[in-house]
Amino acid sequence: MASSFLPPLLRAFMDENDDIEVLINVVNSFEIGDEVNAGRAELGLTRVLPIQMNLNTETVHNEPVFLVGANVGGKINSIKESQVLLDYRLITNNHPDYWDTLLKDVKKHYPNVRTMAVNQIEVTKKFIESGLGVSYLPISMVKDEIEADNLIEIKPEKIVAPDSETYVLTKVETEEARSFIAFLKESL
Repeated sequence: MASSFLPPLLRAFMDENDDIEVLINVVNSFEIGDEVNAGRAELGLTRVLPIQMNLNTETVHNEPVFLVGANVGGKINSIKESQVLLDYRLITNNHPDYWDTLLKDVKKHYPNVRTMAVNQIEVTKKFIESGLGVSYLPISMVKDEIEADNLIEIKPEKIVAPDSETYVLTKVETEEARSFIAFLKESL
């Protein structure tokens, strides 16, 4: 899980726990369960529930998802959800968990919506900032861009956006893992 809130949290955790070695291995969300299950990772952070039933899975964060667009001279600022979804492509598939259900709902209300699948949130944000489309993204992933006025939240009319959950996965919960999980929960 790549997120703008993770680096500052890691820094704070490492500052408080300088005796714990931290190794980061970034893999696709669907592979994190395999990494933890095989013992190649002691702990995994993911936005999808793993298929491995023997792993300990705990929700550590729940956040809203928003429809966001580029803040190009305030142009999108005054446009409604219905207008944006007609004028811009909806960038999909950038989050591993919620798109199947969300896209069905969008197409139910806006059957003529045009889509573009992009499998990474960072690329999605760049495309949105360039005016190539709009997308539904977790607030933690766009908070900095919204504060910098590069992206704006588009208020919902018909679509009820889902929440995005972050899970921590462990197979054997070590003292270091428990310490990190507790720190994570307290910090989020």
